Amino acid sequence: MKQRGTAVIMIATCLLFPACEKTSGKYMRYDGKTLYSAGDTQFDGGLIREVEVEWLGGDIEIEQSADNVLYASEDGDGAAEAAKMHHLLQDGVLKIKYCRSGYCGEIAEGSKHLRLEIPRGIDLEIECTTAETTVGVIDVNEFDFESTSGNFSAEKISCQRLDIQTKKGQVNIGELAAAETDAESVSGDIRLGLISPTRGEIESRSGNVTIQLRQGVGLRVNYCTTSGELVTNLPYEKKDGCFLFSTGKNEGAVEIKTKSGNLHIE
Repeated sequence: MKQRGTAVIMIATCLLFPACEKTSGKYMRYDGKTLYSAGDTQFDGGLIREVEVEWLGGDIEIEQSADNVLYASEDGDGAAEAAKMHHLLQDGVLKIKYCRSGYCGEIAEGSKHLRLEIPRGIDLEIECTTAETTVGVIDVNEFDFESTSGNFSAEKISCQRLDIQTKKGQVNIGELAAAETDAESVSGDIRLGLISPTRGEIESRSGNVTIQLRQGVGLRVNYCTTSGELVTNLPYEKKDGCFLFSTGKNEGAVEIKTKSGNLHIE
């Protein structure tokens, strides 16, 4: 996982922020705030090699651009300028922020909905707290996603590397074609529909992990758990306290660990 930016929600106090008394106390802090612009934007895809998003609540919707133009927009007409999405394109990296750095006005919970249409082949990094993230069919180079409690669902993701981390959020990817896959959850379930072989690690404490294999996809799984179970109708063996599963030509290999969560292979 790449080094993340800092998106912080704080409760304002009169001592630290005298001008923010009697507000909701939602804040985001980042460097170079005077360089950012507010509101919807678009850029030619040739200018973009990476998109970094720091978002709090609401929804995030991501689709592939049909014309190699990056579009970024949000709902919320009438919002104060400082409360709008802020963005900065610098050295091929487009940074998108939930609001202006240091903004201390009120933003209604769940009111900000971000929509992105992205070019093919870029790197994409999403960091959010409670935002619900929905992805259509996208083809990117690397995809990093980190969430506190927001759910993540995707129709289809094609990429070289997927790194996804969540605490309470659910992860559901209908079709995944990734050379490398790393997924980690504390209590949220992880469901991955593999349409091509992958290599990597999947870890969950109490959440269940489900691997759906398209027919013909080769995969070797080493599953170690404290109190979870392997649930599958396919053949497997148990060795040194871990479950071993393999199918096809074993082009892919995944290490899976859980504490109390179960592993389902379908």
